Amino acid sequence: MPDDGPVHGKWWIRGADGECRGSETQAITSVGLRVEQDLSSMINAPIVLTGSAAWQHTFGDVDAETMIRFASGVSTFTVNGAALDRDQAALSAVSAPR
Repeated sequence: MPDDGPVHGKWWIRGADGECRGSETQAITSVGLRVEQDLSSMINAPIVLTGSAAWQHTFGDVDAETMIRFASGVSTFTVNGAALDRDQAALSAVSAPR
């Protein structure tokens, strides 16, 4: 499960025609359960199984619309992307050597 807290993203794109800059911030919180089972004694091999299940909630604007501008310009333009989910399940299962 990812750590709770704000997610900040600052980025820039540099190309032949100039440079674009922008930023995004969302806060994501998770509530869930983690389990771990050491299989060393059962199968005589140093393996650990780990699993987690959580509910994640995104606070703030979930629309993927950003106003950006070229670094040397004053005009802005809008870039649209796929919207984030407000609520989602986060599941994981891992088998790893100890």
